[in-house]
Formats: sequence, C-alpha cells, structure tokens
Amino acid sequence: MPPERRLIYLAAFDRDEDGELVPVFERQIESLHEALDEAWKIADQHDGVIAWVREGSTYLREYGPPKVLFWTGDLPLEKL
Repeated sequence: MPPERRLIYLAAFDRDEDGELVPVFERQIESLHEALDEAWKIADQHDGVIAWVREGSTYLREYGPPKVLFWTGDLPLEKL
C-alpha cells in the first residue's frame, strides 16, 4: 500500500486600502496541533485566518479535498 501523507496549511488574509482581501502568507505546517495553535495565536492579528489539511498518497501524488481545521474572519473563498 502506498504511504499516506497529510498536507497541512495555514494562511492569513488582510484587507488592502480598497477593502479587498489579500493574502499575507500561506505556508505548510508540520502537524495538526501546530496549525491549530498558530491559527489561534494569529486570529486577532488578521482579517481572516484558515488552516486546512489534505490527505493523500505520496506515491500517486494525489490528494483529497481540503478539510478545514480552523476558520475565522473573512476569507476570499473564490481564491482558495
């Protein structure tokens, strides 16, 4: 059986001078605990924060749909 892998991400968004949500950063995180901990820490510093995970096969390089772990504030859903 091919090895399974989790891809865990954290992203933050702020509004620009026109009121549009723009990404501040998006990065891969090592663990679910770290992603949730970091998301809680930065939640009040940004207009929107999201953490999500995708699980899949490293051998096939196929990953399932994202599963949201944490979401607060406003997010540009059309860009995610």
